[in-house]
Amino acid sequence: MANEKEQRYIVGGFLFQDEAAAAQAKKELEGMKYIREQMDMENPKMVLEVYRRVLAEDLFETPVGVHFLKEIQEYLVSIPAIRGEGIAPIPVSRQKKREPEKKSEKAVKANPEKKVEIQEKHVDYKKRYKLLLPMCIALLVIVAAMFAIEATTNNPNILNYENEIINRYEEWERQLEEKEEELKERERTLENE
Repeated sequence: MANEKEQRYIVGGFLFQDEAAAAQAKKELEGMKYIREQMDMENPKMVLEVYRRVLAEDLFETPVGVHFLKEIQEYLVSIPAIRGEGIAPIPVSRQKKREPEKKSEKAVKANPEKKVEIQEKHVDYKKRYKLLLPMCIALLVIVAAMFAIEATTNNPNILNYENEIINRYEEWERQLEEKEEELKERERTLENE
């Protein structure tokens, strides 16, 4: 237990007590290397654009990343042409979100019974599968039944309304032609008489 308290991690000249924070700082250090390789420091407008994007995407949250942002900010402030374009301040609010996580980790280390409780909260996927499979099958059967009913009904609907309307008009046209023929036949018989 004494070794756990004494164990510390150094990344980019910063000392971290937490392994997760140190791992995050290492990722940020790699990101900083990439940005430095891609960024043209001779082009202040490009540096300003990169700075704004990094702030917007909230890429850096550890002291290592914040220090890098501060270096870029100081560089931009030193250039008179850029100073007037509004260099945004560096937000550090995300650091406060990490503190409750550290406290909960310490509580779990101090009380191993809680660690067991946390492990028991994991989802039992087999149980969910057994519950959801019959429900999915029932829904599939219902959907299939809906399609079967739809296919066998004679009422016009969104799937067959055009054909139904065409068929009705054709039937009316046929009936009108028949009545017209009957009327012409009657007319002929009346003329012949």
